[in-house]
Amino acid sequence: MRSETIGFQDYPFISKGQAYNDSSRFPGHREVFLYINDYATTFGLTKLVRFETNVVYAGLVNGKWRVRSRMENGVIADETFYVVVVCNGHNTKPRTAEILGIDAWSGK
Repeated sequence: MRSETIGFQDYPFISKGQAYNDSSRFPGHREVFLYINDYATTFGLTKLVRFETNVVYAGLVNGKWRVRSRMENGVIADETFYVVVVCNGHNTKPRTAEILGIDAWSGK
């Protein structure tokens, strides 16, 4: 993924002195994580995200979304929303191709 294609329009992925900004056109997992974290913090989005919570049900009821979730401490919440955004975290773990002998390769 090229760095010029992943930046948000109002917060470009360019050098501003943060740790994630190197000269790479293909930033690594950590650089992308730091960039997204900085974006969320800058725009106050972190307080709107409920981390470590599993959605156990989401469905339309009378034109609104009924969502049941279970937090890490076991507390279950039933809530109703006008909009639901799915953020499944598929980018949290790198997917490495299964190549015979890859473990023996030093990468140098």
